[in-house]
Parts: sequence; C-alpha cells; structure tokens
Amino acid sequence: MLSADATGSVSWAASKGFQAKLDAEANLAKAEGTVGYHNDYSDAHLSGTAQAGAYGQGEVTVTTDGVDVGGEVLAGARVSGQAEASVGGVGVTGGVEGWAGAGAGAGATFKMDDGKWHIGAHAGLAWGVGGSASVGIVIDPAEMVETGKALADEMATWW
Repeated sequence: MLSADATGSVSWAASKGFQAKLDAEANLAKAEGTVGYHNDYSDAHLSGTAQAGAYGQGEVTVTTDGVDVGGEVLAGARVSGQAEASVGGVGVTGGVEGWAGAGAGAGATFKMDDGKWHIGAHAGLAWGVGGSASVGIVIDPAEMVETGKALADEMATWW
C-alpha cells in the first residue's frame, strides 16, 4: 500500500501560549493494531505498528498548562510496540521501536491536560540498525480521590 500524508498547524493564544506541529509521512507499507481492556478502576492497552517508508514529525507546545517538545525523522523501516496501564488514577506507558535505516528523535512532556498531569520522555537513534524507547506517567488527582472513596466504601462493608 503506497500512501503519503502531511499536516501542520501553528497557533497562539495570549491567555494560553504557543503551539506548532508538523507531521509528514510517505509509506511503502504500514499496518497498525490495538487491543485493550477496561473496567471501572483500570485500563490496559497494547498497540503496535509496522511501517516502511519515510516520516518526520515535530512539535513545540509552550502554554500555561506546560511544555511538550519533540521531533523525530526516519527513512527506513520500523516496528513498534507500546503498553499502557492505569489503576485508580495513576497510569504508566512504555514503548520500544526497532529501526532499520537512518533516523533520530527525542522529546519530553510535562503538562496538565484535562485535569491530569502528563510526564514523559522518548529518545531514539539509528544509522543502519537502531531504535527508540519511551516512558510516561499520567496522574489524575480527581480519579485518585474517587477510587479512594470507592475503596473506603467497599472496605466499610467488610466489617
């Protein structure tokens, strides 16, 4: 499957801050998949992507809610996997990618979004064969309080 796509945006709001984003890719082949589980107190998801072609992306966001900066370029092929899990308002993510080709990327996130703290980082490098890794945490104070109350209510029925 041959495909190509490019998107970009720039925004500024005096009360919020600055954001610029650019994504571009040209694929010889690309496949993606996700599987997940959800209940009242937890979520878990696994996802994966296989891609051959060239892509690049960059983002700079500096707002009153935090900072999100990063970029990545790769000409070649990549296979990636990511896992996410959250329990009671605390979530963790981790991902790895195997790269064949030439590429580099890095980024960091520290921001508040929809009442949740997002903290994370990623980095990768390839010249021939290489890869990247990412890690992140999401803290939802409101969900933590809600889960704590539900747990206390449940424990009160034990006696």
